[in-house]
Amino acid sequence: MSTLLFWFGIGVVGLMILMLIPGIREVMKPFLDLFAKGLGALLVLLGTYLLWLVQRIFRAHVELGTHLVMPRTWFDPTSEIRQEVERRH
Repeated sequence: MSTLLFWFGIGVVGLMILMLIPGIREVMKPFLDLFAKGLGALLVLLGTYLLWLVQRIFRAHVELGTHLVMPRTWFDPTSEIRQEVERRH
């Protein structure tokens, strides 16, 4: 991952150096604008995944608390019947 970040940084610095040349600035500006929009969309997508992950963790904790507090019969109503049948045999 650090290698990817390193090469990404080299690419950004290279584009910044290229932007100093007057003729290339006009050619590169639309590509940089498109790149910025794509990066913004990627960050929004990552934000939605982060929100999803937080919700999953919260719901898992709520479910764990429910399992710790409620009796077995609340989750499985047939457990009493099964236990009664096992006691008879």
